[in-house]
Amino acid sequence: SSGINAEYGQLGWASPDSFSKFNASEGVGDTPNSFAFDGKRTKKWNKGQTDYGEEWNVGDVIGCCIDLDVGEISYYRNGTSLGVAFKNVKTGTGYMYFPVLCVDTTA
Repeated sequence: SSGINAEYGQLGWASPDSFSKFNASEGVGDTPNSFAFDGKRTKKWNKGQTDYGEEWNVGDVIGCCIDLDVGEISYYRNGTSLGVAFKNVKTGTGYMYFPVLCVDTTA
């Protein structure tokens, strides 16, 4: 049967130009204007991966915030900041971001 595998997922923000590049093996965080946090593997993703954050668990509430005034993305786990994950996010005229969740559906 198919369903959502809570083990693996990437949560973040992406610009519309990223959407057409998403497929079964590439999603949010794998393109230049997309940014993601994977709490199972404790990595942040933007064209590659770097250690970040804390492991999430079933029942956790994950916050994903983008500050377009300063160009930063931060995450929260159960109301506690995990710190700034990304700086120098492109902003201004012509840039917009949408929340994106990519999950492993091979449960």
